[in-house]
Amino acid sequence: MKKRNVISIIITIICIILTNKFWFNIKPLQIAFNAIGTGNTKFEFFLNKKDNNDFKKVKYGVVEANLDDTENIELFINRVHKAKKVKITITSPNQKNLILSKISLRYDKYKLDDLDAFSAENATLKIDENKLIITPKAKSFSIIYNKPVNIKSATKIDIKILIVIAVLTFLLSYKLTSYLADFKIINNASRLDIIFLLIFFVLLFIPMSNINKAKISVKENRTLTQLSGIIDDGKINFNFGNNFNDWYNDRFFLRKFILKSYFDIRYAITQNYYNSQGLIDKKNKILYIYSDKIKPISLSTLDINFQELNKFNTFCKENGIKLYILIVTPKETIEVPQYINTTNATVVYKGIENKISLIKRKYALNVIYPYTAIKEQKDGHYMFFKTEHHWTDDGAFIGYNSLLKEIKKDYPKVKILDKNDFNYFYNKQVRGDFSREFTEGLTCNYVGLSNKKCKKYLDTKYRYYRHKDFKNLSVKIDNDPYKLVKDYYYPNGVNLRAILLGTSMSENLCEFIPFTFKHVKRIRNINVPNIKTSDEFKIMKYYKKDILNYKPDILILCITYENIYKLNQLFKD
Repeated sequence: MKKRNVISIIITIICIILTNKFWFNIKPLQIAFNAIGTGNTKFEFFLNKKDNNDFKKVKYGVVEANLDDTENIELFINRVHKAKKVKITITSPNQKNLILSKISLRYDKYKLDDLDAFSAENATLKIDENKLIITPKAKSFSIIYNKPVNIKSATKIDIKILIVIAVLTFLLSYKLTSYLADFKIINNASRLDIIFLLIFFVLLFIPMSNINKAKISVKENRTLTQLSGIIDDGKINFNFGNNFNDWYNDRFFLRKFILKSYFDIRYAITQNYYNSQGLIDKKNKILYIYSDKIKPISLSTLDINFQELNKFNTFCKENGIKLYILIVTPKETIEVPQYINTTNATVVYKGIENKISLIKRKYALNVIYPYTAIKEQKDGHYMFFKTEHHWTDDGAFIGYNSLLKEIKKDYPKVKILDKNDFNYFYNKQVRGDFSREFTEGLTCNYVGLSNKKCKKYLDTKYRYYRHKDFKNLSVKIDNDPYKLVKDYYYPNGVNLRAILLGTSMSENLCEFIPFTFKHVKRIRNINVPNIKTSDEFKIMKYYKKDILNYKPDILILCITYENIYKLNQLFKD
């Protein structure tokens, strides 16, 4: 083997070792346990690296929970290399007795099941039926697991990153050693060539130096491309190259900076900015998600996809569930963009209401399309946010009323909320997503407008609804990282169980529907971690068990016009 090959291999090995944080992943350590008690309670976990009670070098995690609403607690601690002892500090001002059981780590790989090994500080312990009963002596107390453990996070080698680093490092090393060898032999060889080559290969490393490993882009409100293997589902993936290209384009380092610079330039040189994702109406300060790819939906296409809805309706009937389908009218049908030259929005959406009416009668489906109700509102409030594609609280309230009028035909005892049931507040920022946070608007990201520029478009105060009895509504968020689920409990609602399943347009309905029924389970099927964008409407695959286990009286499927094309996925595996 040539000397330069040996040198290149040595350099490659050193580089791989130095860059281990990019390809050697230490997964967060999951901790789960059952807790029975009262009120808001804080659990702090200390994982000691040494087998003593000093707890000086520890990994730390904390979780807070309302034990009146839940018994199942879960938290995660990052990068746990090893832990020899576990201490749990609990803070609860009004706690009388606390019962802990089934304490496990890393999805039951490690179990703290020897309850006799626990000791307590500022509390007394008792064991009964494999449960640890703790009686506090102070607001803050601790329990220590005195039995030695050896707890480690799960690790994973990212082969794709490792291969990229190894190949590029070897090529760089080999080329550099070749140039150095040639320079030694040929005296007139230019040192600039070596410097240029070195800089060139160093620059190649920059885009891959900090690969984004997130599954969802909160800023862009979309699921990032997931990488499929060369072997996928036991078959050769002939689309691996294109998939890898899309994965890399979504995740390379400095991507956000490059896109921001590109869109800033385009924004500056155009009067009214339009791209493949949307439109910025500079004059009226309104942003639209709009594309030439959106075409008028034909009656036959609508029929094909409603056949799937009809199958879904049959499934619901067989399980004693009443199905209602709420189709949210697009923002562009209410506030038609004035500066689209390539496609006319009125043509794209023309006649859709009549087509839906025809098909829903054919299959006897409860379909609600509140286009006319929203279009004819005259109270001066915006039905859709100017900087977002979601409907406002006012728009969602009209959709809610249209929906509840249909539900009330089947359930006369249901009370439809009116505006006297609410107080109001006003805010220039927008709120339309699962987190219920106020932002500049998600449409800013689709059209390439930075948040800084988007703030200049916040010139409208939107009206927000707050139910007068909102303090009696309790909300529990499911900790399952593979789902976006919330459970709403309202004691003064009608005694019916409802599921609100659908897209992000459902979020602002959650200001109204949870105050109508005693228990509402909100299931979101769009932009869910670990579910591919192409699989988002495989509802029976991902949510059939949730539906059957919950046993709802009512299931509300909330979708948008664009989602109609995806309904053929409902029963796909």
